[in-house]
Amino acid sequence: MTNINGDKGQQFLEQATRPGKDQAMQVINYQDVHFAQPLPDVHVARILIANASWVNTTEGTVVIDTLLFPLVAQKMLDRIRETGGPIKYVIYTHGHGDHVGGAQTFLEDSPEIIGQRLITERFETYRILAEHRARMGA
Repeated sequence: MTNINGDKGQQFLEQATRPGKDQAMQVINYQDVHFAQPLPDVHVARILIANASWVNTTEGTVVIDTLLFPLVAQKMLDRIRETGGPIKYVIYTHGHGDHVGGAQTFLEDSPEIIGQRLITERFETYRILAEHRARMGA
């Protein structure tokens, strides 16, 4: 590992974080939600790294995954309210954060939650590691 400090360090950081004339800095926006309706009563919400779906039934709406975090999940919920009835079920395809991070947004109607039998262990692992992951990302 090379130790870069002083003026050389500052110059290195400026070059590393500022795009050159033939380069572009990529900014990822996770707040844009794109909606589609591939079939009657079947809807899809997409963000850059994940998607979720809902199906309107005669009993209510079935939500499949909940997107990455509450802000984008709220946009999905707003669209669900425009197209269907109360949320009857929330189905988790798996426990990754980009599929379950918006879960709290969908609880108002007290839906039945359906997931793979080990999903609660996955959530507990996330809870236990949250402080460690926050330090790693700082």
